[in-house]
Amino acid sequence: MKKSIRLLFYWYLLGFFLGIIGANLLFKETGSPSGFLAVYGTVASKEFINSKALFEYLLFHRGIYFLFICLTGVTYIGFFIVTLSLLWFGFLAGNLLTIFTLEYGLKGLMAGIVCFIPQILFYLPGWLLLFYLVMLISKKIWKKREKENIDYGVYAFYCLGAGICILLGIWLESYVNQNFLSWIFKYWV
Repeated sequence: MKKSIRLLFYWYLLGFFLGIIGANLLFKETGSPSGFLAVYGTVASKEFINSKALFEYLLFHRGIYFLFICLTGVTYIGFFIVTLSLLWFGFLAGNLLTIFTLEYGLKGLMAGIVCFIPQILFYLPGWLLLFYLVMLISKKIWKKREKENIDYGVYAFYCLGAGICILLGIWLESYVNQNFLSWIFKYWV
Protein backbone atom coordinates (compact mmCIF):
# COMPACT_ATOMS: atom_id res chain seq x y z
CA MET A 1 0.00 0.00 0.00
CA LYS A 2 2.82 2.43 0.85
CA LYS A 3 4.42 1.76 -2.51
CA SER A 4 1.18 2.52 -4.36
CA ILE A 5 0.55 5.74 -2.46
CA ARG A 6 4.15 6.81 -2.99
CA LEU A 7 3.75 6.14 -6.71
CA LEU A 8 0.62 8.34 -6.84
CA PHE A 9 2.50 11.09 -5.03
CA TYR A 10 5.49 10.89 -7.39
CA TRP A 11 3.32 11.21 -10.51
CA TYR A 12 1.53 14.22 -8.99
CA LEU A 13 4.85 15.78 -7.99
CA LEU A 14 6.26 15.29 -11.50
CA GLY A 15 3.21 17.07 -12.94
CA PHE A 16 3.60 19.84 -10.35
CA PHE A 17 7.21 20.49 -11.41
CA LEU A 18 6.23 20.37 -15.08
CA GLY A 19 3.57 23.00 -14.33
CA ILE A 20 6.16 25.25 -12.71
CA ILE A 21 8.49 24.81 -15.69
CA GLY A 22 5.65 25.44 -18.14
CA ALA A 23 4.60 28.68 -16.44
CA ASN A 24 8.20 29.89 -16.31
CA LEU A 25 8.76 29.08 -20.00
CA LEU A 26 5.57 30.97 -20.87
CA PHE A 27 6.77 33.93 -18.81
CA LYS A 28 10.20 33.82 -20.48
CA GLU A 29 8.64 33.66 -23.96
CA THR A 30 5.91 36.28 -23.58
CA GLY A 31 7.30 38.52 -20.84
CA SER A 32 4.10 38.33 -18.81
CA PRO A 33 2.78 35.52 -16.62
CA SER A 34 -0.59 35.07 -18.31
CA GLY A 35 -4.06 36.51 -18.45
CA PHE A 36 -5.24 33.53 -16.41
CA LEU A 37 -5.46 35.42 -13.13
CA ALA A 38 -7.91 37.85 -14.66
CA VAL A 39 -10.44 35.02 -14.40
CA TYR A 40 -9.78 34.80 -10.67
CA GLY A 41 -9.83 38.58 -10.39
CA THR A 42 -13.39 38.80 -11.68
CA VAL A 43 -14.48 37.08 -8.49
CA ALA A 44 -13.85 40.36 -6.68
CA SER A 45 -16.99 41.72 -8.33
CA LYS A 46 -19.75 39.38 -7.15
CA GLU A 47 -22.16 40.01 -10.02
CA PHE A 48 -20.00 37.99 -12.42
CA ILE A 49 -20.15 34.79 -10.37
CA ASN A 50 -23.36 32.83 -10.00
CA SER A 51 -22.58 30.16 -7.41
CA LYS A 52 -25.49 27.92 -8.38
CA ALA A 53 -24.56 27.97 -12.07
CA LEU A 54 -20.92 27.30 -11.19
CA PHE A 55 -21.95 24.37 -8.99
CA GLU A 56 -24.06 22.86 -11.79
CA TYR A 57 -21.27 23.35 -14.32
CA LEU A 58 -18.63 21.76 -12.09
CA LEU A 59 -20.96 18.95 -11.05
CA PHE A 60 -21.62 18.06 -14.68
CA HIS A 61 -18.01 18.18 -15.88
CA ARG A 62 -16.35 16.66 -12.83
CA GLY A 63 -19.16 14.11 -12.57
CA ILE A 64 -18.54 12.90 -16.12
CA TYR A 65 -14.82 12.68 -15.41
CA PHE A 66 -15.49 10.82 -12.14
CA LEU A 67 -17.70 8.25 -13.91
CA PHE A 68 -15.12 7.87 -16.66
CA ILE A 69 -12.39 7.15 -14.10
CA CYS A 70 -14.64 4.68 -12.24
CA LEU A 71 -15.43 2.80 -15.45
CA THR A 72 -11.82 2.68 -16.63
CA GLY A 73 -10.84 1.24 -13.26
CA VAL A 74 -12.15 -2.15 -14.29
CA THR A 75 -10.21 -2.15 -17.56
CA TYR A 76 -6.59 -2.45 -18.60
CA ILE A 77 -6.20 1.28 -19.22
CA GLY A 78 -7.17 2.37 -15.70
CA PHE A 79 -3.57 2.61 -14.50
CA PHE A 80 -2.59 4.80 -17.47
CA ILE A 81 -5.60 7.08 -17.03
CA VAL A 82 -4.69 7.56 -13.35
CA THR A 83 -1.10 8.39 -14.29
CA LEU A 84 -2.17 10.94 -16.88
CA SER A 85 -4.72 12.45 -14.49
CA LEU A 86 -2.15 12.86 -11.73
CA LEU A 87 0.28 14.48 -14.15
CA TRP A 88 -2.45 16.88 -15.32
CA PHE A 89 -3.68 17.79 -11.82
CA GLY A 90 -0.09 18.32 -10.68
CA PHE A 91 0.62 20.43 -13.76
CA LEU A 92 -2.39 22.65 -13.07
CA ALA A 93 -1.47 23.15 -9.41
CA GLY A 94 2.17 23.96 -10.17
CA ASN A 95 1.21 26.25 -13.01
CA LEU A 96 -1.35 28.15 -10.95
CA LEU A 97 0.98 28.69 -7.98
CA THR A 98 3.74 29.86 -10.30
CA ILE A 99 1.44 32.29 -12.08
CA PHE A 100 0.28 33.70 -8.73
CA THR A 101 3.92 34.12 -7.70
CA LEU A 102 5.01 35.72 -10.98
CA GLU A 103 2.06 38.10 -10.96
CA TYR A 104 2.06 39.19 -7.31
CA GLY A 105 5.33 37.97 -5.77
CA LEU A 106 5.44 36.42 -2.32
CA LYS A 107 2.00 37.82 -1.50
CA GLY A 108 0.67 36.05 -4.59
CA LEU A 109 2.23 32.77 -3.50
CA MET A 110 0.48 33.02 -0.15
CA ALA A 111 -2.79 33.96 -1.89
CA GLY A 112 -2.46 30.93 -4.16
CA ILE A 113 -1.93 28.65 -1.20
CA VAL A 114 -4.99 30.10 0.56
CA CYS A 115 -7.04 29.50 -2.61
CA PHE A 116 -6.11 25.81 -2.51
CA ILE A 117 -7.24 25.26 1.10
CA PRO A 118 -10.92 24.49 0.35
CA GLN A 119 -9.96 22.01 -2.36
CA ILE A 120 -7.37 20.30 -0.17
CA LEU A 121 -10.01 19.46 2.41
CA PHE A 122 -12.19 17.31 0.13
CA TYR A 123 -10.86 17.10 -3.43
CA LEU A 124 -7.49 15.71 -2.48
CA PRO A 125 -8.78 12.81 -0.34
CA GLY A 126 -11.58 12.04 -2.81
CA TRP A 127 -9.49 11.99 -5.96
CA LEU A 128 -6.59 10.17 -4.32
CA LEU A 129 -8.92 7.49 -2.95
CA LEU A 130 -10.46 7.04 -6.38
CA PHE A 131 -7.08 6.94 -8.12
CA TYR A 132 -5.78 4.43 -5.58
CA LEU A 133 -8.79 2.16 -6.13
CA VAL A 134 -8.54 2.37 -9.90
CA MET A 135 -4.85 1.60 -9.75
CA LEU A 136 -5.41 -1.48 -7.55
CA ILE A 137 -8.22 -2.94 -9.64
CA SER A 138 -6.41 -2.20 -12.89
CA LYS A 139 -3.25 -3.90 -11.59
CA LYS A 140 -5.29 -6.99 -10.71
CA ILE A 141 -6.60 -7.10 -14.24
CA TRP A 142 -3.08 -6.71 -15.66
CA LYS A 143 -1.85 -9.59 -13.53
CA LYS A 144 -4.86 -11.67 -14.65
CA ARG A 145 -5.82 -12.53 -11.10
CA GLU A 146 -9.19 -14.06 -10.50
CA LYS A 147 -11.57 -11.31 -9.50
CA GLU A 148 -14.08 -12.23 -6.86
CA ASN A 149 -17.54 -10.73 -6.93
CA ILE A 150 -16.79 -8.95 -3.68
CA ASP A 151 -14.04 -6.95 -5.37
CA TYR A 152 -16.62 -5.10 -7.47
CA GLY A 153 -18.86 -4.45 -4.46
CA VAL A 154 -15.99 -3.06 -2.42
CA TYR A 155 -14.82 -1.06 -5.43
CA ALA A 156 -18.29 0.46 -5.89
CA PHE A 157 -18.58 1.23 -2.15
CA TYR A 158 -15.25 3.06 -2.01
CA CYS A 159 -15.96 4.83 -5.30
CA LEU A 160 -19.17 6.10 -3.72
CA GLY A 161 -17.16 7.41 -0.74
CA ALA A 162 -14.72 9.13 -3.09
CA GLY A 163 -17.67 10.58 -4.99
CA ILE A 164 -19.11 12.07 -1.81
CA CYS A 165 -15.76 13.71 -1.03
CA ILE A 166 -15.55 15.11 -4.55
CA LEU A 167 -19.15 16.36 -4.33
CA LEU A 168 -18.28 18.22 -1.11
CA GLY A 169 -15.23 19.64 -2.88
CA ILE A 170 -17.41 20.89 -5.72
CA TRP A 171 -19.71 22.55 -3.19
CA LEU A 172 -16.73 24.21 -1.46
CA GLU A 173 -15.32 25.41 -4.75
CA SER A 174 -18.66 26.82 -5.88
CA TYR A 175 -19.81 28.58 -2.73
CA VAL A 176 -17.03 28.91 -0.13
CA ASN A 177 -13.97 29.35 -2.34
CA GLN A 178 -15.64 32.25 -4.16
CA ASN A 179 -15.78 34.16 -0.87
CA PHE A 180 -12.10 33.40 -0.18
CA LEU A 181 -11.12 34.63 -3.63
CA SER A 182 -13.26 37.75 -3.31
CA TRP A 183 -11.65 38.64 0.01
CA ILE A 184 -8.13 37.93 -1.27
CA PHE A 185 -8.47 40.08 -4.38
CA LYS A 186 -10.20 42.94 -2.57
CA TYR A 187 -8.07 43.26 0.54
CA TRP A 188 -4.85 41.33 0.23
CA VAL A 189 -3.51 41.31 -3.33
